[in-house]
Amino acid sequence: MYNKSIFILSKNKMINSLIWKDSEFIAKTIHKWQIYWNWSDYYEWHIKPVKETWKELALLFNIKWKKLKDIEILCDLHDAIEDTDLKKEDIEKLYWKILANDCEALSIKKPNWTKKTKTVYYNNIKKNLKRKITKAADRFRNISKIPELKNKEKALKLYHKYLKEHPYYIKYNIIPDLLEWCLKEVEKNLKEKWRL
Repeated sequence: MYNKSIFILSKNKMINSLIWKDSEFIAKTIHKWQIYWNWSDYYEWHIKPVKETWKELALLFNIKWKKLKDIEILCDLHDAIEDTDLKKEDIEKLYWKILANDCEALSIKKPNWTKKTKTVYYNNIKKNLKRKITKAADRFRNISKIPELKNKEKALKLYHKYLKEHPYYIKYNIIPDLLEWCLKEVEKNLKEKWRL
C-alpha cells in the first residue's frame, strides 16, 4: 500500500534541501530523471536552450536587470509545476509568491492535475512580459528541435500541434512573429528532410 505521508515527508525534505540553491541547481535536481524527446538530459536539451533564447528576446524588449534575473529563474522553473511533483506553494518556499504565480501560469495543468482550457492558459500568460518571454522561448525551442527527431510521424505530429496552437500566440500577442518565422523554417526543414 502506498503511504502518502512518507511521500510528503520525503518531498518536504527535498524542498528543504533546495532552499538557498540557485535556480539552475534546482531545475537540474527536480528534472533529474526526466528525458527529452531524443532521450537526452532534460535540462541540457530543453531548459538551458530556453534560457539562451530568452536572453535574446529580452534584448528586443530592453528589459531592466531585475526583471532579467526574474526571467532567468522563471526559465529554469517554467516546467517545475507541470512536469514534477512541485506545487506553487513549494516554489513560494524556494523563492517568492510572484515567481510561484508565474510558474503556475506557465503550467497547462491546474493544481488538481486537470488541464486548463487553452483560453485560460494563454490569457494567464499574456498578463505579464516575463511569462510571455518565457513561453515564447519555450515554444521557440520546442519548435526548433522538431527537425532533429528521427521519427517522421512524431516530428509531423508535433509540428502540426504547434501550428494548430499558433493562433493563440497571435490572439494573446505572445511574440507571434518570431514563432511564425520558426514554424516556417521548420516546415522547410521537414520538407527537405523527408521530401514532403
